[in-house]
Amino acid sequence: MHIRNVGIVGFGDIAKTYLQALDHCPMLRLVAITDIRPVSATDIPPGVQFFNRAKDMYQKSSIDAVIIATPYDTHAEMAIEAVFSGVDVLVEKPIAVRRNEFSFVASTALEQDRLVVGALHARYGREVEWFLKNHEDLLKKVPPLTSFLVRLNDPYMKNGMVTTNKELSLGTPWLDSGINALSILNSILAPLDVSELTLESVGNVGDVFEFHTLGTYSFTTPWNKKGKGIIECSWGEKSATKSTRLGFADASSIVLDHGKETVQLIDSGENVVFYQDCRNDRPRLVNHYVRVLGDFATALQTRISNLDTMREINTHFFAVLDEIENLKKVTA
Repeated sequence: MHIRNVGIVGFGDIAKTYLQALDHCPMLRLVAITDIRPVSATDIPPGVQFFNRAKDMYQKSSIDAVIIATPYDTHAEMAIEAVFSGVDVLVEKPIAVRRNEFSFVASTALEQDRLVVGALHARYGREVEWFLKNHEDLLKKVPPLTSFLVRLNDPYMKNGMVTTNKELSLGTPWLDSGINALSILNSILAPLDVSELTLESVGNVGDVFEFHTLGTYSFTTPWNKKGKGIIECSWGEKSATKSTRLGFADASSIVLDHGKETVQLIDSGENVVFYQDCRNDRPRLVNHYVRVLGDFATALQTRISNLDTMREINTHFFAVLDEIENLKKVTA
């Protein structure tokens, strides 16, 4: 496999995670970084060029592909600029915050014969991948699925206000974590034979509903069994909670703890009857992005992106954004 030269657009916190992950991806070689803000020379890895404008990086460096790690509301614009500059693109989630933006990114990539790949990092959690590899044995121990609860919550608010500019750069909990929740479900519900996932309603807790979003879903399992599911994305928690709980007909559950990288089977009495620790010696997010970059390297070789998966996930992602806008109008 040919080693590809890559650049990074945007040198914030997530770019630092990419730097760590790139150390474990021999088929991708970082050669350039660009950011509109001044960056200390000591922060730039040796041998890597730094540019203040993405345009200059595209013109003056030898990159084959670029990683878009800018604030959420610039992803689509930055991806389109990269595609028109003739490079393939890995884009942080969400690729776009509007349907027409996503459609334009996808159509432009097709017209320009460039790859655009969404960085669905949450689906690469070690606990998610362990479940996917071992689900057959685990599911023999439980009856059909009846519910799910995905909670991706962070302590980013104090006294009803977002605390720092870092969190403001993420937009809202749904913009930051909704794609993560949906990408996890897209992975783990398939082996459970779940179909017809349908958004029923969007609610909120508290006054600032954009910062505590509850999406309620219905779904169908084999033999036309119906189930209910909830995705909760909040910034008003006292501590981070990142988990997926799959509930079954006998009141047992399988819990994937995305923060601790563990999988548990819990019986109806809340007793842990199986426990799998999936951690290794790397930080959780570095594990995610090592896998993201590995799949991106493969996509560069095969010329196959994940835009079809992104379209499927975005159907639900944009549906919730629409309902949030409707709620804002009603309460205005």
